[in-house]
Amino acid sequence: MASRSTSAADESTLREFSSKPKPSPRKNGMKTPYANTAELDKLEDLNFSSTTSEDSSVWLTVGQDMHSQELTGDLFDRKEIIAREQEMERKRKEDNQNQNFDFETSKQQLSKAAELCLKLAEQLDSKSLCQQPKSSEHNKLKSENQQLKQQLGEVIDANLHWQKYNVERDNYVISLQNALKSKQTQKCACASREPADVLTEAQQNEVDKILLNAKAKTSSIEKEKEQLQDSIRDLRLTIHQKNQEIENLQKSAAMSQDHHRSSNRSNDDDYVNMLKEQIRAVTEDFEAERRDREEAHSKILELEIQLRQLRNSRSNFQFYHQGNTVVDG
Repeated sequence: MASRSTSAADESTLREFSSKPKPSPRKNGMKTPYANTAELDKLEDLNFSSTTSEDSSVWLTVGQDMHSQELTGDLFDRKEIIAREQEMERKRKEDNQNQNFDFETSKQQLSKAAELCLKLAEQLDSKSLCQQPKSSEHNKLKSENQQLKQQLGEVIDANLHWQKYNVERDNYVISLQNALKSKQTQKCACASREPADVLTEAQQNEVDKILLNAKAKTSSIEKEKEQLQDSIRDLRLTIHQKNQEIENLQKSAAMSQDHHRSSNRSNDDDYVNMLKEQIRAVTEDFEAERRDREEAHSKILELEIQLRQLRNSRSNFQFYHQGNTVVDG
């Protein structure tokens, strides 16, 4: 059927090809430009002095081998996509570990700040009963103030670290998106051409395995997202409680101002206000981190959608080839 469909131009090309001298046989241990030794054996056994119909069948055999090489190149492209997915999964695990570590560190710092707030509340209550605070208590408050300032500096450094990490993560996600777009363009260009052969059973099993792994990754990402949301919800509740405690401390300080107008009392009020501002800043940092995690999750979902589109285009490519195979049969 293929020999009957050969055009006049192909026949003239075959005549020119048949007029060329036969290539010399390969030597043992020398590399050839052909895909394998079987192809070279076929070309060595060709009879270049035969009729045009025999040259046409040989030419079609060489064309089929070239199409097989193109299919092998497409398989290498799919393996490259799989390698990029594995690299993306490894980066995501490292990012989650860094997020959990920074989250626990910030949580511990917030707990220490809350404990210091409680201690300060107890000290304010005890000082309201005394007309003049002792110098030792005043020095202790100063030391606690220094500790809080140091913790605030650590939180600010952690926030800067998160900002740098977010920039690097966004750049990495953009590079992955560009790579997927280029692969999708190559797949569309490959689908526009006539396929040479269908996927083997081993290749289909590999594709099915990739799909199962993608589903498992999606479910694990959802679980991690829920855990992070629960942790953030608990942390926000704790921050709200601490804010209420600070407001209560401010009320008690305002009531004690009627009895104690000394400079130390005003310094304590300023100290309480400073603590409130610090906790508010920590709360805003946690909110910003939550928004960053949600944006990262949405980007992951977009990448998964693009991956599904590539798989759908590959399925259409296989279906189109199967239909052409049935028609040729």
